[in-house]
Amino acid sequence: MTEDPVEAAEWLRTYRHPMTELISIGPWASYSAFNQGAGVDLPRLLLSDRVRSACAVEVAGLDYAAQQAKYLFAFEDAAEWIEANVETRVMSVVVPLSIFATDPDALRAEFEEEKRLRFTNVKTKEGAAKPRRILARWNVVKNLAKEARESIGNWSSDYAAEKVRQQVAWPVPPSMEVDFPGCVFARYSTSAEIEPTRQRTHNTILFTGMAVHREIGRNRPYCRRHFTPGLLLGGPRNWPDYEIGLVDVMSIPRAAALLGESFIRHAAWRLSPEDVVWCGDASVLHDVKLSADMRILLGLSRERRRPAL
Repeated sequence: MTEDPVEAAEWLRTYRHPMTELISIGPWASYSAFNQGAGVDLPRLLLSDRVRSACAVEVAGLDYAAQQAKYLFAFEDAAEWIEANVETRVMSVVVPLSIFATDPDALRAEFEEEKRLRFTNVKTKEGAAKPRRILARWNVVKNLAKEARESIGNWSSDYAAEKVRQQVAWPVPPSMEVDFPGCVFARYSTSAEIEPTRQRTHNTILFTGMAVHREIGRNRPYCRRHFTPGLLLGGPRNWPDYEIGLVDVMSIPRAAALLGESFIRHAAWRLSPEDVVWCGDASVLHDVKLSADMRILLGLSRERRRPAL
């Protein structure tokens, strides 16, 4: 980028990250994946002997890996490259049910009261028990519009239909390309980093609506899939639903038919400050967590907690 010591000192404020750090964070499976893609295009600062000598104070402020690197990169450049070269899709969405209510606060209050009445901590001989009645059949849902009621609680049947259609045990559900924020460099996870087993990873990705990211040109063997938290549907008035479990997991075809493709494609993201290493616009970050009870409420997991009624 430059051999001028004065310019290099200025660039070192931004270009502080070795290739190994970018690979460990970003959507690259290996050095080959990085070198044959982003490594071709990304600008970098050469830490020549001249620069190291003239900018000794600045270099000393870098971490050890950066000090030993030949080239340094900027997180902002990585984010721009990902926006242009990585496709993002979702295979499911977690829908806050207050979207379908005229008074979200009243709906949440009704849900919390019904949840309090239905759930108790119960230990059984088997050690775990499924809820007798999933959220889709609760009274609070019966008060929603008919179109919403008919769409809620159909994840399992939609997934079973995909098994039959694709003739496989673990089908890949229909997906939709969505707009990932270009102003963030997120922490991307591989499938092996999500859960310890393949089945649990598969379930977590689908049940929590995780986004799937893959470099454009996926036919190349080094273009592996990476994952981040998924979409945040609705607006701030609906988002408390996620944290109390007043949600439903929907397939993309069903959600698109109910909410519209544009509503999904341009939704906000469930990205907290901990999910990114660089952000150029803090307004895209929303620290909204999924309820620990979500899977049990939707009948997607076995738990010791079960409804009393």
